[in-house]
Amino acid sequence: MRLRTIGARALPGVLVFLFSSSPRVQAQTPGVDTATPRVAISTVGDTLVFSPANLVVEQFDFVAWHYAGTVTPHTTTSGGICGSPSGLWDAALNSTSTQFTRQFSDIPQVIPYQCTIHCLSNMRGQVTVTGPIDLALADASGVLTLGWSGGSAVYNVIRSGAPGFPSGSGTVTLASGTTVTSLTDVVVPAVGQASYYLVMNHF
Repeated sequence: MRLRTIGARALPGVLVFLFSSSPRVQAQTPGVDTATPRVAISTVGDTLVFSPANLVVEQFDFVAWHYAGTVTPHTTTSGGICGSPSGLWDAALNSTSTQFTRQFSDIPQVIPYQCTIHCLSNMRGQVTVTGPIDLALADASGVLTLGWSGGSAVYNVIRSGAPGFPSGSGTVTLASGTTVTSLTDVVVPAVGQASYYLVMNHF
């Protein structure tokens, strides 16, 4: 996510409003930031579905497939035709191999995937890779206006008092599933504190 700021400090993937003291983004998975790059998660169990099956991510975001079943093995394999993998990735998902994560540095496109074991039972999905979301802000008399371009047509907008966007710490969703590309926020942090804003694709 590319950022532009006015009177603020920019970090990769977040917009820092007012004052901050060299914040660092916390890692959810070693080497994978919780803010950006984003980690979109799809879960598989003993039923023959990916949940969710269709994911929308920015270029350089990650997708993590988690196995939460007990007996039924699966795979996550790139390719839209059963029996014809495309070769981008192929990973087992079972009780001994419970997670596979891939970074989508691919150019914007729709990438289909499947479970090779259950493809004929329609266990399929797709990852839509979009271009970066370009976020900017303007402050007028304590009213902050966020505007952005790029990404998909549907977005989530999140504000936090901490750069890793953890639970608590004032982390709130300002909009979920919005189709607009601008938003105002009248909540201003106290002097010496900061607000962090994240706009991401919704899926």
